[in-house]
Amino acid sequence: LVGAPAAGFGDVDVRFLDSDGDAIRFRIAVAEADAERRPCLEITIGGTGVVPQRVLRLRLAEGGQALLLLMQGGGSVQVVAPQEAVQRGDLVRVAEAAQSLGMLPSELKGPLVSFCHEYLTDVHDGRVEDDSAHFHFSGGASLRSLHWRGAESPGGLASSLGLMAGYVYEAVA
Repeated sequence: LVGAPAAGFGDVDVRFLDSDGDAIRFRIAVAEADAERRPCLEITIGGTGVVPQRVLRLRLAEGGQALLLLMQGGGSVQVVAPQEAVQRGDLVRVAEAAQSLGMLPSELKGPLVSFCHEYLTDVHDGRVEDDSAHFHFSGGASLRSLHWRGAESPGGLASSLGLMAGYVYEAVA
């Protein structure tokens, strides 16, 4: 999930005018400030001289006619594409590029959280398979919560698809 873009996505450069007439450009780039040189999805809204913004979350909306975006720094925006951009598959291509970079669609939250809960709590031969969960359970903890997008570092995405487990220890009197 993390690292170089999946085959065919390294050259993503999607451009169109949105419903407000703003020039929109999506591209995969390497953020200048990223010491690890990881690729990310950027959006530029407007013409020449506008600084691109890094996209942290992306979701297709309005029946595939728009994208909802959360930007680094906390800003959010909805981009409504013209019909010709939708028919060319531009929005789907941007969403697929985002997934290739590790941005999992929110539609996967339920199935992944359910699968993770089962994986962390299923006991075989007296223990659970996950070493970290085994450590906590052996120390008397119980699984309190699973956090979707709780570990979005490259390591967190690679090891747990960004899910983070929360454990609680009950005080012994």
